[in-house]
Amino acid sequence: MHKGGHRETERHRGGHRERGTGEDTKKQRGTGEDTEKQRGTGEDTEKQKCTGEDTKKQRGTGEDTKKQRGTGEDTKKQRGIGKDTEKHKCIREDTEKQRGRGEDTEKQRGTGEDTEKQRGTGEDTKKQRGTG
Repeated sequence: MHKGGHRETERHRGGHRERGTGEDTKKQRGTGEDTEKQRGTGEDTEKQKCTGEDTKKQRGTGEDTKKQRGTGEDTKKQRGIGKDTEKHKCIREDTEKQRGRGEDTEKQRGTGEDTEKQRGTGEDTKKQRGTG
């Protein structure tokens, strides 16, 4: 049955041969290429559009204003100086290390625990009251 399918494709190939006769109509389209030569005379009007490119050169002077925008990139370098302020934030982290020194003051509070030991000696005075 599949071989019959191939025979159908051969019939379609015969149809392509009929389309091959349509290539003669493409020759008629080739005569239409003479009309493209008339369009080629329209290319002279494109030369007038080339004179319009001189106005694009005026737009090219507008690119000099883009160079002024390039000087605005120097202001971005000033923003880079603002990144140095982020280095100041790192200095603020050094102040957090000073807050870490405040933990040393808690160690001094730990010495206050020694005064509680003195209160513990006050319990010996309670023993003296016991002698009373």
